[in-house]
Amino acid sequence: ELLALLDEARLVTFDRDRVTREPTVTIAHDALLTRWPRLHRWIGEAADDLVARDRLSTAATAWDADGRDPGGLLRGVRLDAAAQLRDRGTLALDDREQALVDASLDAAEAERARIVQHLDRERRGNRRLRLAILTTIALLAVAVTAGVLAARQRTNAERAADAATVAAIANRALVERNEQPELARLLAAEAYRRDPGLPSQRAMLTVLAGTPLLASAFDDGVHRLPPPTFCSAT
Repeated sequence: ELLALLDEARLVTFDRDRVTREPTVTIAHDALLTRWPRLHRWIGEAADDLVARDRLSTAATAWDADGRDPGGLLRGVRLDAAAQLRDRGTLALDDREQALVDASLDAAEAERARIVQHLDRERRGNRRLRLAILTTIALLAVAVTAGVLAARQRTNAERAADAATVAAIANRALVERNEQPELARLLAAEAYRRDPGLPSQRAMLTVLAGTPLLASAFDDGVHRLPPPTFCSAT
């Protein structure tokens, strides 16, 4: 009834959309905009939809003319605007425009899925790399620890062998002190040179004194004077 009154006053004209053939109403006189504030506000609110619809129509026409090539699909801001226009439903989309929006949304979803798969593969690869690095570090730690333990064992074994050698030389000096005193003195000096500990000190003092009396002084801890230095004969 309102539209009929506007038509009688020649303020609007009636037609049909060139694509959808749906009825349309066109303002024929600017007085409607200046004298009808609510209509002015409605038109202002619909301006963005009209612009978006015009851009979508142009894009759909070009896309269809190119055989609906994927290169003509909407992306980014253009796709967001077209999808919002479709969802609001204030302006009806024709089949071609609807097909462009649907194909663009499908392509965008497929692209997002590819990106997610790529990131997932990268995360798995990074996890494998971190695991390999941690495994390598653990193996190196084990190898270093084993090497340190082996070196420590070798050092202990060498020390034990040296102590046994010194003890053997000192004992030999004691054995030879009566029969071969010169040899005994040389053996005692060599034992002391290798390790000036109690066994070699006892051997040297015993050999020099010809008696174990001085050696006993080292056992009870009363006298611990360093023995005189001897040079081994060559």
